[in-house]
Amino acid sequence: MTVVVSYGWGEQPLDELSREGRIELAARAQAIAVIAHRSQKDKLGVDYIDHPAAVALQFEPVEQTLEYCAAWLHDVLEDTDITADDLLLAGIYPEVIDVVELLTRHDGDGDDYYRRIATNDAAVNVKVADITHNTNPDRVAQLEPATRERLRAKYEHALELLGRPWPDHEWAGFAGWSEFGNPELYRDRRENHD
Repeated sequence: MTVVVSYGWGEQPLDELSREGRIELAARAQAIAVIAHRSQKDKLGVDYIDHPAAVALQFEPVEQTLEYCAAWLHDVLEDTDITADDLLLAGIYPEVIDVVELLTRHDGDGDDYYRRIATNDAAVNVKVADITHNTNPDRVAQLEPATRERLRAKYEHALELLGRPWPDHEWAGFAGWSEFGNPELYRDRRENHD
């Protein structure tokens, strides 16, 4: 007797997904982030989607699918009206949603936010990538000196709680290389499009 096990979308464990399945999930996460953050601007007046894109590009989409997808979605629950249930209904894997929920700050979290993240390696990796982008010297140079100092202290404390060193911004500029592009290519395309 042959038993056939059939998985619906999102039922197959993420680590068992084919290369094509990983690419589809990565594209789905990216599309949701682009739609969710449409028309949002960051503190510097730049399209907000540039931030999750930069964070995601620090991961290889096929080899690091969990981190890549969570990076695209890391601010969706916190900064939009999309819920975890919406992500599940849209076909985002529960493992990804778990990481996104860990990365979602709630009022009154304080240091518990970072302690919660520290319990999950993928969440730590995405948070460090997030901090790396937020502390990029090119971005930070555009802020007022007092804001730069405040953010430096905030992120040093966060990294201490996560057990990670200050980011190597030179290395981070080359992370994300894959057949899907790299941060420089993405930046060049954005600049030429605008």
